[in-house]
Amino acid sequence: MAVASKFALLTSSLTVKNWSPAAIGVLGCALIAKLYSAGFRTSSKSPKTALLPSDPAAKKRKKKQAAAVNATFFRNLRRIFKIIMPGVFSGEFFYMLLIAASLLSRTAADVYMITNATSIEASMVERNPALFAISTVKYALNLPLISLINALLKFGISELKLRFRERLTSHLYSKYLTGFTFL
Repeated sequence: MAVASKFALLTSSLTVKNWSPAAIGVLGCALIAKLYSAGFRTSSKSPKTALLPSDPAAKKRKKKQAAAVNATFFRNLRRIFKIIMPGVFSGEFFYMLLIAASLLSRTAADVYMITNATSIEASMVERNPALFAISTVKYALNLPLISLINALLKFGISELKLRFRERLTSHLYSKYLTGFTFL
């Protein structure tokens, strides 16, 4: 009985104005899928032949090794890490510690702000204006601290990216481009 009444309510509220945006969206998605599968995005005249190799031997020759997380991956990662992180007493290590501390502080601040927001909501439900005012003031006073934490996190990440890129670039330059002059 309850299902039939809900179905009747659903069918009475379905008008062209309600379902037409959804129908247009579904048709648009179907059109995009059809164009993509037809090779609309390829630049060649015959998209199916451009994607497939001419013979099976060419397919075997062009087959590359799939990316995998194995011992080779970790060996290469360790070699790169030695280049970009010279040691424990470096600026890069300091920025990694800054990022870790910022992430921990941000997590603690998020938990505190969720608790404070819940307190604001509880004061609204209880209709307690004093608790509402106190919770709202606490919320407003903590926003600058959270903004500072987010700014420190953003600064630390951008500075660490810059230092890593700088170290890797100087290493590659010294290894492969020494003796060359570029104008």
